[in-house]
Amino acid sequence: MLERLYVRHFALIEEMTVTFSSGLTVLSGETGAGKSIVVDAVSLLLGGRSDKEMVRRGEKSAYIEGEFNIRQTKEAIAYLVEQSILDSQETDDSIVISREVFSSGKTVCRINGSMVNVGTLKSLATFLMEIVGQHENQSLMDENKHLAFFDALGDEEYTQTLEEVALLYHTANESKKKLASLCRENEFRVERIERLTKQCEEIEKANLIEGEEEELKNQREILRNIDKIQRHLLAAQNLLSGDNDLLGYIKQAQDSLENIQGFDSDYHELFERVSSLYYEAEDICFSIEKAAQDLRFDNGNLEEIEERLDLIKKIQRKYGTSIFEVLENYRQMKSQLEGYRNIEEEIDELSFQNQKNLDCYHQKAKALTALRLKLSKLVENAIDQELKDLNMPAAHFKVELTTDTKAFKASGHEEVRFLIRANIGEEYKPISKTASGGELSRIMLAVKSVSAERSSLPTIVFDEIDAGISGKAAQVVAEKIWQIARFRQAICVTHLQQIAAMASSQLLITKHESDGRTQTSASYLDELGREKEIARLLGQSVGESARVHARSLLDDANKYHRLYPVQFDGC
Repeated sequence: MLERLYVRHFALIEEMTVTFSSGLTVLSGETGAGKSIVVDAVSLLLGGRSDKEMVRRGEKSAYIEGEFNIRQTKEAIAYLVEQSILDSQETDDSIVISREVFSSGKTVCRINGSMVNVGTLKSLATFLMEIVGQHENQSLMDENKHLAFFDALGDEEYTQTLEEVALLYHTANESKKKLASLCRENEFRVERIERLTKQCEEIEKANLIEGEEEELKNQREILRNIDKIQRHLLAAQNLLSGDNDLLGYIKQAQDSLENIQGFDSDYHELFERVSSLYYEAEDICFSIEKAAQDLRFDNGNLEEIEERLDLIKKIQRKYGTSIFEVLENYRQMKSQLEGYRNIEEEIDELSFQNQKNLDCYHQKAKALTALRLKLSKLVENAIDQELKDLNMPAAHFKVELTTDTKAFKASGHEEVRFLIRANIGEEYKPISKTASGGELSRIMLAVKSVSAERSSLPTIVFDEIDAGISGKAAQVVAEKIWQIARFRQAICVTHLQQIAAMASSQLLITKHESDGRTQTSASYLDELGREKEIARLLGQSVGESARVHARSLLDDANKYHRLYPVQFDGC
């Protein structure tokens, strides 16, 4: 629940700190004092839309900070652990959420000092608080939202079934999309198989070998320069063993040194070196002669090499920049080809699985239908009773369920519409066409009253939900809000004295001028202060009779509190 709210430089608020407790906290004050500004600050803290106009004139930024006790809010703890904001071993009962809005329009959000995005605040808010205002009352007019209102009234079994239906829907929908994709691929399967087969055969026929392109280019270069190569080989051979007979001279030197090698070790070493030179020169001469013999100019061989290189280049233009890339693409095409050949078998398997998923979905959706039918009667009876308590004794509430067993939606087979019969003998009509503003407020309050004990949200904020309500109905509305506050922390902005008197604590919002600037401030009222404020709400001059009336309202509220004590302490 919300324990502390700090606001600085926000709209008319210069600086404000407010602490909250369990039970019902009422915010009252003159029209325009800034009661709804406090609610706007809370809304902004929980991911509401920001606007640079919220920043107080002359300031760089507006800052809002809230401290929430989450000890009993397991869903919030689990979410924060999932987001790595809390450690699973942490034992702190509270978290601090802050949001700063700059005059430039930039906004910075933090949870326990860790920066987060607005989406994270919005997600966390679904576990911490709901804000119900005149806008939310108007949402009852939107029939597209009736199903969500209705589903929120279900018990644990109902909620679990609803979640299972949504999960089965997503599973079946994924398999359905995958099947549709495969079927689309299958439409072009024959054409693609023919194309891939032709491409693979073309590459196979080329019989490419990695490295052969470089080898062929080397061979081509040799053949293109064969005359030059032959000429220089013959010249080298002639110098070594031809007319000049260099090899013969080296042989003569070897023979001469052989005759004197025995006289001295130096002579022997010279003999060995010349002998090595002779044998090396002889081997070189043999290699040159062999190279010259092996080199034969063959126009046909050069033409074959050119044709082979042309083929390689042609294949590379189609399938890759190198033989390696061509062969890699070939392997991928073979894999695709195999996949296309197996696609019909895969379609059959997926069709079977998809039908199985759909059957599971529809089976669970039928179970949800049965629970919805049961819940609709319970809700109708419960809301009818609430409406009677709220001074609408002739009104009857009806949940119109429209079931389509072939429907495939995450929410199941049903559409829901809320109908109301305001008077006996009349027909049920859509709420959107019959309910007045005051009736909408009471219907919304009836819905929230029915869900109060079932809701896991620790805090609810009512922002002038009492619009259009007066007279005897106001006292009943006050009692209903208290009944909600017994099980959840409730914060209520009101202009009704009955609701103000019903509060367990009352916060007065005032507007005053300081240093030429208008400021909004808040202060808790003691008993005498409450008497005075409630007397003002009565619309009378704050005289003795008004104070007596106010005291009477407070005494009656205290008696009601003793009969129906708060069951929720937020800790």
